[in-house]
Amino acid sequence: MKKGYIYMTLLSALFLCNCIGDPYYSKYMVGEPIEFADQIIGTWSEMENNTTDCHYIIVEKENSEKVFISEFIYDGATGTHEEYNYYGFITKFNNEYFLNAKSSDGYYLYKFVPSADKIKVFPVSKYIKKKFISAYEFEGFVKENMHLGFFYGDIFTLYKN
Repeated sequence: MKKGYIYMTLLSALFLCNCIGDPYYSKYMVGEPIEFADQIIGTWSEMENNTTDCHYIIVEKENSEKVFISEFIYDGATGTHEEYNYYGFITKFNNEYFLNAKSSDGYYLYKFVPSADKIKVFPVSKYIKKKFISAYEFEGFVKENMHLGFFYGDIFTLYKN
């Protein structure tokens, strides 16, 4: 059961790029993909039981390690949603789960913590200025700093619908 909640974490990570501001973007992914449970598949939104007038994501399973994420960003002025698509996978360091969300030429990185039918999402801060020359170097930086407050941007919660 706990394992299912951990995997639901992946979903939350997905929902971030445009709603709270862009997280850290890198040309390198972090870690190796791990298998995830089907519990992360479905619709997740910033408001409970609502996808009409808020941002939301839909997570679909590609295979045992990869998901396809459709993010819908709500525009209050027009009452419409704009769609963005990503592929993603989860990795784990010291019992902490991270989502690598693949964009056209790089990755957005999120830490997430699941609980019951919601997920707390910690986007890695876009204000990190260090430049990395390899995935190995970037992964080392993440492992070294993942427990520090400055490492994350604005935290948000997603609810399963």
